Amino acid sequence: MVQLRGWCAALFLLAATQAFAQDKVELKWKFEKGKTFYQEQTVEAKGTTKVQGLDIHINSQQTLVVAWTPVTQLDDKGWIVSQQIAGLKLVMDMANKKIVYDSQKTGDAPKEFADALKPLIGAEFKLTIGPDWKATKVEGLEGLRDKLGEANPLVKQLTQGLLTEETFKQMADQQFALLPAKPVAKGASWTVDSKLPMGGNGTFVVRNKHTYEGKDGAMDKIKVETTYLKFEAPAAKGPPQPFKLKSFDMKNFKSTAAILFDATKGRVERSSQDTNLEGVLTVEIGGQDVEVGLSQSQKIASITTDTNPIKQK
Repeated sequence: MVQLRGWCAALFLLAATQAFAQDKVELKWKFEKGKTFYQEQTVEAKGTTKVQGLDIHINSQQTLVVAWTPVTQLDDKGWIVSQQIAGLKLVMDMANKKIVYDSQKTGDAPKEFADALKPLIGAEFKLTIGPDWKATKVEGLEGLRDKLGEANPLVKQLTQGLLTEETFKQMADQQFALLPAKPVAKGASWTVDSKLPMGGNGTFVVRNKHTYEGKDGAMDKIKVETTYLKFEAPAAKGPPQPFKLKSFDMKNFKSTAAILFDATKGRVERSSQDTNLEGVLTVEIGGQDVEVGLSQSQKIASITTDTNPIKQK
C-alpha cells in the first residue's frame, strides 16, 4: 500500500511537471536562407517645443519599409543578414510649413530635400548577428555616408554621428534581441537593456521590462514597459555638430508597447508603442546655452510581411 502511494505520488508529480512544461513556450526567431521579409514601420509624432518663449508645433508621420534577407548561417549559429531600405514616406508640418516626401514620387518634395534623402533609398548593409541575436558587426555604412556627402555636405555633417556602426547595432538589437533566452510561461518577465546613440549629441540609456501575456489568437503576446530612461551627455570631444545637446531634464515620461509574435513563422508579426514625454533640453548653439522645452506624444506601429508592401500599393 505504501509502495502504491509512492507510485501515485510519483505519477502525480510527473503529470504536474509535464503540464507545467506544456504551459511554457519558446519565442525564437527563425531565419531561412535567402527568404526576404519586409517590415513596415509608421511613426506618428505630435509635439511642441518652446524656445525663448516661442511655441513651435511639430507634427510628423513617417513610414519606413525595410527588407531583411538572411544571407549566410555561421558555424556558431549566428547569421549574416542583409538590411535594405526599400522605401520612405514623410509628412512633416513644422511652424505651419508642410513638407511631403515619398521615395516613390520624389517630384512632390522640394528638390534639395529629395536629393538629400535619395542615397538612403536602396541603401544596403550587411549585419553579423550572433547566436544571442545581438548584432556584432555592420558593413556598408561608409559608402552611404560618402553618398550623403556628395548629395549635401550639411546632411553628411548632421548624420555622421548618427549613421555609425554602434547606432545600427542597437537598431538591430531592438528588432531581434528582444525575446527571452529560454522558454517562458504566462506571466514571466525579462529585461532588455539598450542604448540609443545620438551621434555627437549623447546617448539615451533604456531599460524595458517584457512580460509574456499568453496567447492572443494564434499569436503570442508580449507587453513592454520602459522602466528606466536616462540621458548621458556627449563626450567633450567628438565630431563637429551644428548644435550640441548638453543635458535633458526629464519632467514626465511614459512608454508602453505590445508585441505579437508568430511562433510558427518565428518572427515578430506586429508591434505597437505609445510614448509621452515632457522635459527641458539644454542645447549649445554657437557657444551659447539655450533651453528648449519639449512636449511630445508618439505612436509607433510595425507590421511584418512576406511581400514588399510598397509594390502592393
